[in-house]
Amino acid sequence: MDSLKRLYFIITFSIITLVAIVFVVIFPLLNKTRAASEEYKQVKQKIFEVDQKISLLTQYQSSLNEVWVDFQKIQDAFLTSESLTEFIADLEEVASKTISFIVIKSVIPPKENQPYFIFKIFLKGEFSNLIHFLLAIENVPSSKYRLIEIDELNFKRGSESSEKKLDCFSTIKVYSEEVGGPISEEGVE
Repeated sequence: MDSLKRLYFIITFSIITLVAIVFVVIFPLLNKTRAASEEYKQVKQKIFEVDQKISLLTQYQSSLNEVWVDFQKIQDAFLTSESLTEFIADLEEVASKTISFIVIKSVIPPKENQPYFIFKIFLKGEFSNLIHFLLAIENVPSSKYRLIEIDELNFKRGSESSEKKLDCFSTIKVYSEEVGGPISEEGVE
């Protein structure tokens, strides 16, 4: 009987020890594993979100670069005080190819409620050539200054009646970003 008691004691002690090991070692280990697994899932989710944000930022950067190129093209279409003499030279060059001559009577710089330069010009040439000149400065795709508006246009028969040439007085607007630039408010006469 002693051996049977001893066997029961060993079996009971083994079961108690096994239960103690399960509660003291295995359950805490499982809880730590579950916690580590949750933390791993959260970190993985954050890494995924960061990767998505990086991807979006890369797309936004690419879009921004494209928009910046377009913005620069738009910026170049505006006339500035620094490029005024170059623009006048361009006007004279176009005029020399299409009409007899051009005289720029005045240039009025941009003001608070006027975001453009106003050029008052006198042109002399045949009617068709005058029209070609006006179309060239308003519509030519090669022109750097695409934001031009012809505001006023008056034709008169030339002073010499034998010629087919006309005198043309015109006001053109060339848009600018500047307001009250380095040119005086009255303009250049």
